[in-house]
Parts: sequence; C-alpha cells; structure tokens
Amino acid sequence: MKKSIKQNAIIAQIKEEIGQGKYANGEKLPTEAEYSALFHVSRQTVRKALDALEAEQLITRIQGSGSYVNKGTVSPPKTGQIAVICTYISEYIFPSILRGVENVTKEKDYQLLINSTNNSIASERSILSKLVENPVDGIIVEGTKTALPNPNKEFYFSLAAKGIPIVFINGFYPDVVGENVIHLVTDDYAGGYLATSELIRAGHRNICGIFKSDDRQGTERYSGYMDAIVRLGAEVRDNNVIWFTTESQDLLYRNIGNLLEKTDSACTGVVCYNDQIASAVIRCCENREGNAIRDVASFDKCLSITSETIDFVSYPHPRERMGTIAAEKLFNMISGRHEESVVFPWE
Repeated sequence: MKKSIKQNAIIAQIKEEIGQGKYANGEKLPTEAEYSALFHVSRQTVRKALDALEAEQLITRIQGSGSYVNKGTVSPPKTGQIAVICTYISEYIFPSILRGVENVTKEKDYQLLINSTNNSIASERSILSKLVENPVDGIIVEGTKTALPNPNKEFYFSLAAKGIPIVFINGFYPDVVGENVIHLVTDDYAGGYLATSELIRAGHRNICGIFKSDDRQGTERYSGYMDAIVRLGAEVRDNNVIWFTTESQDLLYRNIGNLLEKTDSACTGVVCYNDQIASAVIRCCENREGNAIRDVASFDKCLSITSETIDFVSYPHPRERMGTIAAEKLFNMISGRHEESVVFPWE
C-alpha cells in the first residue's frame, strides 16, 4: 500500500531522531496520541507509520506497552573510554585486578576511568548517574552489597539500553540481565564447600564460620560451608557462625576475641570469608589462653600469613587473570561479539 505524504514525514523524522541518538537502544518512543498531536495527524496515520518502521525492524511494538527502539539500531559514537567501578581500589586483591584490566586497555589505546564505591550503595548510585549522563564505551563493575536488593538497577538498565556492555566481576546482581551484560565470578558456593570439607576430612567436627552478609560471595560461601557440614556429618551449631557487614567489619576486627568466645568452645577449625579476617583470627588465637583452634581456611591467598601454632590454607583468587579476561570480553562486546559469563573454580 502506498504511503501518504504525512506517513512518510513521520517515518523520516523518527528515523532521523533514532539515527542522531535521541532515543537509545531499547528506549520507549512517544505514544501514538503524542505523535498524533505533534504531527497534527490522525492516530491511524501514526499507527501506519509505526507499522512501517516495525516492518523495517527499526522498532518493536508491544501491545499495551508501546513502541521501542530495537537493540542495535542506535550506534553511539565511540568515546575511547571504559569505566571501572570497584568497591575498593588501593588495597587487598583490587590492585591486581586493575593491573589485568590495564594491560588490555593499554593495548587497545583506551582510557580508563577508575571509580571506587567503598561498597556504598549511595556512592555507586552517584557514579552510575554520571555515566548515564556521560556514557562510555563499556563498564567493568564490582557490584555493591550484592546480597541485598539493588536500588540502582534502573541505571544499569538505562546504560545497557544505550548499547553499553557491562561486565560484572566478583559480585553481580541476578536481576540485572541482558544480551550485553555478563559476569565473571569465583564459584563461591563450591569454595565454601571445599574449604569446609577439607577441614572435616582432617578430623574437625566442630567448625566455626565467619562470613560477610551483604555480599554474594559471603552468602554463597556460607551456603557451601553449611552444606558440607550437613552432608559430611559435622556439628550443626548456629552459634558457630559469625556474620559481619561492610559497616561492622572494623568492629569485627576489634572484637574478634569476644566473638570467638561466644562460639562453641570445642571449635577446632575456622572457615574465614577472606584473608583479612583469617589474619585477625590467627593473631587472636595465638594470644588466647586455652585456644582449641588448630586449622584456619580462607580465600584469596593474597596476604603473607604464618603461624607457629595454627595451620593455615588459603585458596587463590584469579585476581589479575580475572581483570584480563574481563577486559578482553568487554572489548569483544564493544566490537559487537557475543560473550558468555565465566565462573572460576577455586584451586
């Protein structure tokens, strides 16, 4: 059917606006009623114009919802920048992760915009809102408090809708998904199970666990820890589990002795959230009279921890390798290639 002059004018203007980036990939277009008032035409004329755009696969129309720009229709200009958002930058495993990212970005002649949230939801929100206003070509991000509901997902959805690939590392939000959203994480459930089962095989039956409650790594490691205890016949004791959060971590360090005193006095092994916690536990136990703890297991293997009285094992985090692979996958996605998430096993 031949299009009317008015239909062609509507089609041409919407195409121009999409091409100029007025609407991002996945963004909703104005309603039929709004276009009707804007172009001074009937809704039937608007409907036919939108039908034509859908036939060209520029938009998708969803009954009862509206019209949306198809993903891949808008190609925003490249900025030569990628953003890296970490919970922390200058301590623990994060410098190694950043080194892996930097090695790849230097080869690509890209600029890194590095941000730190200090595991604060408010800080993450501020950083993301600025990236929505001033987009980059891609984002590598360590999610903030990933065990809790995420109030910032609207920003992630907005960035993904603009065609900006997002690679989560260490922690991710299970409800932030999309074709250009992937994650690289360690298998934390398996890690908790591995560490606990090794202690049980070494003869321990009463095992303390210290875990972080506001990050997925902590809750997943706890889940593996508890399943190993149940399946392998160790003692299930509620008071053998010590929880802490981002805000209470310093309090945990200062009161680790008192907290350990509240666990079962027969505890002989401890599974720690990470090496920082393990170091505090070992120092405390070495100086505690009547200490029964003989073995401590932990994750990340990034601190030099030694003890004359307590055996210590830490499972190594992929660190620099994770950063390198995250950056390589991000650049592949920037180039339009499909990438999959990765779960690293604990060795």
